[in-house]
Amino acid sequence: MHLAHLHCKPSLTAASAARDRFQRFRSAVEQHFAQRHHVTDYVRLLACSEKSLGRATQEFAGVSAKAFLSQRLALEAKRLLVHTEETVAQIAYTLGFDEATNFVKFFRREAASAPGAFRVKHKRQ
Repeated sequence: MHLAHLHCKPSLTAASAARDRFQRFRSAVEQHFAQRHHVTDYVRLLACSEKSLGRATQEFAGVSAKAFLSQRLALEAKRLLVHTEETVAQIAYTLGFDEATNFVKFFRREAASAPGAFRVKHKRQ
């Protein structure tokens, strides 16, 4: 019985570490998503491996770390398109894209729509 108890503790510690890693990742994404678009940026920032970050994100968010980051960036792009009058190029710059065309490609992939079309469809009159 004592050995079984000792055997369970590491998994609780591992789960706690994964939860902490994901929470730190989520917080870092909130702070830096407009400047840092690559999972490797967060791996360096959090001082963990890409594999451990990926496992933690999959476990607690149900998606890969890359998908989590892309979803957050796309959410902000949608918010800016609907709630501001900024041009697509201005939004691209605000979100850290070096070229508006790269932003448009990203947005099409994530939202299945061009930014301008998304704005027209969702903007309140």
